[in-house]
Amino acid sequence: MKLNRSKYPLVRLPEKTDLVLFLIKQELKANKFFNTLVEMGGGDFYYRPCLDSAILSYSGFQDYPDDTCWIFM
Repeated sequence: MKLNRSKYPLVRLPEKTDLVLFLIKQELKANKFFNTLVEMGGGDFYYRPCLDSAILSYSGFQDYPDDTCWIFM
């Protein structure tokens, strides 16, 4: 079965949802990149991008404890 790939999505998401999904995607890509560098022997990196607070605030969480910010690592 051949899928018809259209440039128009079947479901239109709100801009805020698109932004949250984009930030989660970037966080996952950065974590994969830095974890691969650590596995290759690159050492530990202290200047990793941390988008946790931005993702949570755009998702609608106003007040959240500090240990919640480590959910994406």
